[in-house]
Amino acid sequence: SKWYGKSTNDVYVKKVRKVLNSVIDKVSILGFVPYDRVPYIYNLADILVVPSQWEEPAGRVVIEGQVSRVALIISDAGGMKEYTNSQAAIIIKRGPSFVENLKKSIIRLIQDEEYRKELSENGFACAQSYTSECYYKDIMSIMQCEES
Repeated sequence: SKWYGKSTNDVYVKKVRKVLNSVIDKVSILGFVPYDRVPYIYNLADILVVPSQWEEPAGRVVIEGQVSRVALIISDAGGMKEYTNSQAAIIIKRGPSFVENLKKSIIRLIQDEEYRKELSENGFACAQSYTSECYYKDIMSIMQCEES
């Protein structure tokens, strides 16, 4: 959110920077990014990892990543898994093996370009169900059913 990043030296950011120190030349900590710049950021990436543990009702980030043709790894938390499927994203079950499975999935996508591209294209196709036109058609069909 725009409220995050007011202090780029808070305890959390310091902890993240320390963990990332060995790969800091390959990682950017961006903080808040204005929404109109988000597509640009997605297009810089090959892989989008959303390891949420909280029951997010509807993580828009899944659709944004898929529309941007970014290979997607998500947790099974909340509504995120409702916007994709196992052909369009790697969906990791939360639990004791979560971190290890996340690590293996990231490594697989880094090493297997064909699989990464397959997920990206399947994700893009999946996201086409969430266009403005699709929402409009769904709403109109609901309204027409209620008129009958």
